[in-house]
Amino acid sequence: MMKTFFSVVFLSFQIILFASCNETNTPSETPVQVSKVENDDSLEIIQKVNNVDTTIHIPNYPHLYERYMELGLSHDTMGRKKEAPRYFVQNITISNRKLTTNQRKELFISIILTNTLKVNEKMMVTREKMMATLSQDTYNASDSIFLDSICHITHIKNNDYSQLPIKYDIMPPSLVIAQAIVESAWGTSHFSVEGNSLFGEHMPHNAKGKYIQASGSSVRLRAFETIEEAITEYIANLNRNNAYKGVREARHHFRTTNTTFNGLQLAEKEGHYSEMGNSYITTIKGIITHNKLHQFDDVVLSEMRTVLINVLK
Repeated sequence: MMKTFFSVVFLSFQIILFASCNETNTPSETPVQVSKVENDDSLEIIQKVNNVDTTIHIPNYPHLYERYMELGLSHDTMGRKKEAPRYFVQNITISNRKLTTNQRKELFISIILTNTLKVNEKMMVTREKMMATLSQDTYNASDSIFLDSICHITHIKNNDYSQLPIKYDIMPPSLVIAQAIVESAWGTSHFSVEGNSLFGEHMPHNAKGKYIQASGSSVRLRAFETIEEAITEYIANLNRNNAYKGVREARHHFRTTNTTFNGLQLAEKEGHYSEMGNSYITTIKGIITHNKLHQFDDVVLSEMRTVLINVLK
């Protein structure tokens, strides 16, 4: 029944978008700027040659909100059906500020949810392969290279494979959404608008990569080309940084006892994420509870074609 529902929705989405499609200029691919278009009512649809993924360019956030509501893609619908469509909004833009508070909350939760599910889905493929490899009595050269690569990205010293199940795992969507809400002010902050920087991740001055620096400040925050990249880095940070050892150990405890874990449980260990300490934990848990974000921790992505949505301005 669920597959049928989102297949119909996807078909409707394509019909609506194609019906209103006009030519536009393709935006430049840069993490901190979005190309301008003359006609706000225009849409451009570019399909990949393999006909698997579809990229859609939508003028602005108010237009995006209208499309989501026309198709019944509220986050409550996803929470009830325990399934979310493969619609992945790529970027935060300044037009997000033009939405009403309720509109912004509705759309922001949906956007972070689906992107988090995508990141978690990819991670679980790797984790399942990792766990299967670790269960073997011996490792061949290919196995060792694979496991060593995960040790590298999770900052495990001396390639201690026993640490892999603890340090490489997913994060509950409710926790990801709650922290994105707090750290980006529902996607309205300067850093989120200019560079999809949703989690307040500081970038050392000796580090390489894209960043945004506030005017008159030496503080630099990491910038990302997409929301998915921002979430991927956020989870990687929780998985490797010594400050979040408690989060990882709590998650591993639930794994080893075959107990489902959620954002509220892991939020208890997040005091080191902010200088606010215990007050930060209270804030995150309050956001999860008030917005009923726990309902998204067991949502899965539907089996349908992927739609990448790029908001132009």
